[in-house]
Formats: sequence, C-alpha cells, structure tokens
Amino acid sequence: MQLVFVVSFWLLGNTVCGLSTNTKTDIKKNFFATTVPGLEHILSNEISLLSHASNIQITSAGVSFQGTVLTGLEALMYSRTALKLMEKLQDGRGLKSKDDLYDLCSSVDWSQHIDVRNTIKCDSIMGLGNPATLSHSHFNALTMKNAIVDQFRTSLGQRPSVELNDPDVSLLMYLHKSNAVLYKVWSGESSLHKRGYRDTIHKAALRETTAAALYVFIIIINIPILYILLFTMLYYAMLFLQDSCVRTRRTQLDRFQLGYVRPNVW
Repeated sequence: MQLVFVVSFWLLGNTVCGLSTNTKTDIKKNFFATTVPGLEHILSNEISLLSHASNIQITSAGVSFQGTVLTGLEALMYSRTALKLMEKLQDGRGLKSKDDLYDLCSSVDWSQHIDVRNTIKCDSIMGLGNPATLSHSHFNALTMKNAIVDQFRTSLGQRPSVELNDPDVSLLMYLHKSNAVLYKVWSGESSLHKRGYRDTIHKAALRETTAAALYVFIIIINIPILYILLFTMLYYAMLFLQDSCVRTRRTQLDRFQLGYVRPNVW
C-alpha cells in the first residue's frame, strides 16, 4: 500500500514540476492552515519556507496564505505544526436565510473542485451571532450538499455520492455572525497530528504537533541540552522523534489517507 502512495506522489510531483500540460497547478489558491492556539507564529515560519507561499497572515488558531498546488502539497508533507489544511473557495456576508446560503454555495463552480465520480462529505461549523434560520449545523451542511448535487445534476445529469466515513473530497463551511466561508479540506478527515506510527494513543500522550513546536521553540531560545533531556523524559522521547523528523524533513507514509492524494480532487 505504501508503494502505491509513493508512486502517487511521484506522479503528482511530475505534474507539479511541469511535466503535465495541466495549468491548474499554476493557479494561485487561498489556503488556511489551522493549528493549536499559541503556535501560529511557528506555523507561519514553516509556511514561509514553502515554494511560492505569499501573503502570509496570522489569525486566531491558524495562518492564511496564498500559493499553488505545490505549496499546498509541501504544507501537507512538511508542516510539523499544522492540524488542518484547507483551500478557501468562496465567502459571503449578511446571510439571513437558507436560500441565501444555498445561493452562496451555488455560486461556486464545483466542477473545478470535484469530479462527478468523487464521493463528498459536507460539514458545517457554527460560530456566534447567526440568525435562527441558520443556527443548525446539520441542516446548513445539507443545504451545502444540495447546492452541489443540484449543480451537477443540472449540468451533467449525474451527481457525486455522499460518503460520511471516507470521502474523496471533504468540504467545510464556517458560519459566524451571518458570514460564511466555504473550504475544501486538503488534509482529509483526520487531523495532521495523526501521523500513523502509533497504533494506540495514551490518554495523556503529547500531541505530535505540540512536541514539534516545543522542539522548534527550544532551538530558537537556545535552551541548554539539560532542558531538552528533561522534556524528553517527561514526554516519552516525543521530542527526539520530532527532532529527527524536523531535521530530515521526514514525513510518515501512513499519513497518506488524505484528500489531495486522490484523483481529480486538487
């Protein structure tokens, strides 16, 4: 299975590096990477090292930036502190009703982001200050799904199927104070801190993204080696593991149950 993933990335790399005539790889995209609150500056530094990354802005519990397909792939492969990577597709302000939300979702050309053969999953996250007609996350997600499948059914006579457990394309809507943002989730269903080398997770285990941030922080402020050893003993050698990963830019192949690996989703 890992061989399949390696071949998939080789093919993706060839496409991104110009061996394909597909110009979609050169288009600038708007990304948003989430992280643990307090680690935004470290994540921002990671993103600044990616190819073609620009317009990097730190927000609450995340970093927004622009880049190409290659930028997004590098963020997924090499970021040690990101939890989710999403591509911003559309936003809308002053939504008052289900019809407003439906119209916003319909304004996206979904054929540019989803193949009719793909399976999809739509989720909705609710902020504060939304009207009563848009206060239910499940019904908002259904509205988003209906807009997508209606567009495909009208144009192609077919529609993508819904898959709740393992979709090809994960879509997310964030609604706050009547303002909505639509995202395509490049990192798939699982958080990027789940890197595949632990079969079971202890209830008090240190999250890998936090361990990586601690390692980088220790380097920045130049804490003596004694403190690094202390952190290592306290957190079950997690910092040494992140040390090797950060130094070698190593990624875990078991992380590849991600949306961007699958055909026609990026």
